[in-house]
Amino acid sequence: FTKIREMFAGKILVPVVVVASLVVMVISLGAGSDVRKLAVVEKMAYVSIDVRSADSELAAEYFASAMNAYQENQYAVAVEELKLSVENADSSWDGWAQAHMYLGVSLMMNNQPDQAIEYLTVVRNSSSLPLIEKGSWLLAQANLQAGNRDQAIEYLADLIINGVVYADKAAEQLHEIEK
Repeated sequence: FTKIREMFAGKILVPVVVVASLVVMVISLGAGSDVRKLAVVEKMAYVSIDVRSADSELAAEYFASAMNAYQENQYAVAVEELKLSVENADSSWDGWAQAHMYLGVSLMMNNQPDQAIEYLTVVRNSSSLPLIEKGSWLLAQANLQAGNRDQAIEYLADLIINGVVYADKAAEQLHEIEK
């Protein structure tokens, strides 16, 4: 491993080699362990993000109703309203990524991580760097909650390299998966 590191010293491939090695090591260790218990599934505070973009009044109405239910811990109601919100808007709506994020979290709170993954992927593919990072963290948690160990490891490894807010938490969680 030292020779490989010296060969790539100062090159851009070093993070890729390190992460690839880390992923292989983690996959080979504890392959049979249940990672579901490591998922961090918690309610997020609701914070509105205002951005100039196309308007969708109907989507905004469903979103407002959904967030009232979300704040009251009525996640099943929030899921239904958020689904209507995203169905009545397109990606140019300023609440698009935020609606998908809260929909994913609501599904996770309802112990439906497999469904959450679809909506959280939209968040990760947004154009907002903070939402991309939050989406990666939530995708890692949803995959852990669903028992998708390898996919969770991929998101955590990406956060370790590219994350700002979640890099340390991702490293800690990856360490826990190694145990």
